Amino acid sequence: MKIQSRKISLFSQCSYVLILLFFSASILLPLSGCAVTPCPNYEKSGKTYGWHGGIFRESWDDYYRCAISYRDGELYEQSLLALDKAVTRRYKDQRRARTYGMHLIDDYFPHRETGIIYYLQGDFNHAESELRLSIEQEESEKAFHFLDKVRRSILLRDRQTVLKPQVFINLPEGKKEGEYEIRTKDDPIFLSGTAESTQYISEIIVAGKAVFIKGSDRRIEFKRELSLTPGRNEIDIIVRNLLDGTFKQKIIIHADRSGPVIIISKFDPTIGVLQGYVYDESGVFSLALNGIPLNIQKENEVWFDIKIEKGAKSIKIAAQDELGNQTRGNIDEYRLHASLDNLIAQGRLKTISDAKTNLSLSRSGHPDITPDITPDITIDGWPEQKTRKARVFVKKIHVQGKVVGSQNIEYIKINDVPIHHRSGRVIVFNHYLDLKPGENIIEIEAKEKSGSISMKRLYIIRAIPEIFKPAYRYRLRAYPFEGKDDIGFAEKFDNMLLKVFTDRNRFQVSQHNELEIQNQTEKKETHSLNITHGLLLGSMNATKHGVEVVARLVDIKTSKLLAVKDAFSDKNNRDGLLQIAARLAEKFHMKFPLIHGIVSQKSGKWRFWSSNSKFITNFEKQTVAKEWPLILYQDEKPEYNPVTGEFLGSETKIIGYDCIDGRCNKIIEKRNPKAGDKVFTQ
Repeated sequence: MKIQSRKISLFSQCSYVLILLFFSASILLPLSGCAVTPCPNYEKSGKTYGWHGGIFRESWDDYYRCAISYRDGELYEQSLLALDKAVTRRYKDQRRARTYGMHLIDDYFPHRETGIIYYLQGDFNHAESELRLSIEQEESEKAFHFLDKVRRSILLRDRQTVLKPQVFINLPEGKKEGEYEIRTKDDPIFLSGTAESTQYISEIIVAGKAVFIKGSDRRIEFKRELSLTPGRNEIDIIVRNLLDGTFKQKIIIHADRSGPVIIISKFDPTIGVLQGYVYDESGVFSLALNGIPLNIQKENEVWFDIKIEKGAKSIKIAAQDELGNQTRGNIDEYRLHASLDNLIAQGRLKTISDAKTNLSLSRSGHPDITPDITPDITIDGWPEQKTRKARVFVKKIHVQGKVVGSQNIEYIKINDVPIHHRSGRVIVFNHYLDLKPGENIIEIEAKEKSGSISMKRLYIIRAIPEIFKPAYRYRLRAYPFEGKDDIGFAEKFDNMLLKVFTDRNRFQVSQHNELEIQNQTEKKETHSLNITHGLLLGSMNATKHGVEVVARLVDIKTSKLLAVKDAFSDKNNRDGLLQIAARLAEKFHMKFPLIHGIVSQKSGKWRFWSSNSKFITNFEKQTVAKEWPLILYQDEKPEYNPVTGEFLGSETKIIGYDCIDGRCNKIIEKRNPKAGDKVFTQ
């Protein structure tokens, strides 16, 4: 009865207040049950800004919603008052801030929004303080963006002279050719350095691509992985600060992964003489004959005149450049004679005198030959028939071989690229080539002084190991991004984001299909590779001051939030959307890279895939999210070039996938994992 009487009393009081308000708007009674909101509405340009309606509880989120509404209407003083009241109730900027129960507000950034308003009002010192505080509490790209604007405004206000940034570049390992020029055989290479400026480094571009930085700073370290084409590579480094002070430097990197070219001009076993040259752009480091090192000067071209054992039928010769690239070959007199006998038998020599002596390279005279006599090309270890295509699992190979001519060889080309600069009767080479996925046709062409040309073709299949195939990538299901979109960008942005994710081949990405998600949730034990692992959700806030997009990755099985990434652009156009999509894709790829690991040990009792059996993985200090699925696999028998011994990769055998927390849900090979097996982030 007491509770009932209190309700009646409160009702009577409210009725009395409403009657008084009806006759005089100046009479207000501070009763909690019928208080007037401290967040009044304002009308501007036909739109209403302020409280959105409902009960105003004077909580931090109520004041924050009011402040954002005032901000959108450019009612900055009212927005600052509301933000101040929000901060007194909840101090820290935060994403996914809980209001009550299970209710959340996606983004709570009172300090950031206060800083932006101060910037728009020209109060740069207070703006910088608030924006820095916001970043300390919860980083956001929007805060970094406006902090850059504030810092630039302060520099311009103080009329500072534009200064050029200082940049210290760490060149990759290799042979130094000059201050900013090297030779290297590494692939890929890592180019790193440090940029400094009191006017804040704001942009770093290496090889035409911007280095990812959160926001401007007085000192930024950078590192970029580069894949080089064989030969000369010009890498431009550009660094700018907030006042557009610019540093520019060109780096010259010679990618040399081919061995030296060995050119034999004379081989006379009867008197024991071997003469010729060794050439390499990176410098000849060593030369050995039959395994015995020779004393040579370390230059780009080395002439040798060596006494050999009289009557020697073959000579093994090997050369190495200063980067460690090697070339090996046999100079075989009997093989030269056999080649000449074949030509005579085919009727391809018009006249000949003492043919074997001539072709053994023992005399300076040359036989009278017809134009169709061709140089003899030998390739070490690679099949030369189209029906015997070689299969490799690596991106790059070496083609090592030898060309023997009845006259001097004028040129040798591999896929139209000349590989030597000086003629000779025997030329030994070891050339480096990039392979594209699928079939590669490699043409080796040689031309003698007489004009006769010989050509051989190699057919090499570059196969993709099973674990690198797209089917084993983490699968994302993207939902349409929600939120405020006064400019109509949301639908366009969804398509852009899907494209930039797909183009990088890190994730499998598809658009939302609600029925498929429901079916998958009900059938958790499916063995299909098409299972969706995570949902990509997001929101967009587009105003005249810019577009902010926040994306969230949610694990389907656990509903756990794996990552939240944001991007901002002040460009309200297509270029701005593309910039945001690229930044978001970069952040997710940096957060979830492809990482290799090895099963270091096992724990629990090993009954196959039982609940207490588990494997422990060593990722070499790299962090992998606990909920992120792994692929468990092993390398099959490695492939090698049968003559040179060059490693050509290996196929991989999948043991299990969707392996989470040391256990695999999808099993292919019916065996337990063991120490030494490999894992790969899906």
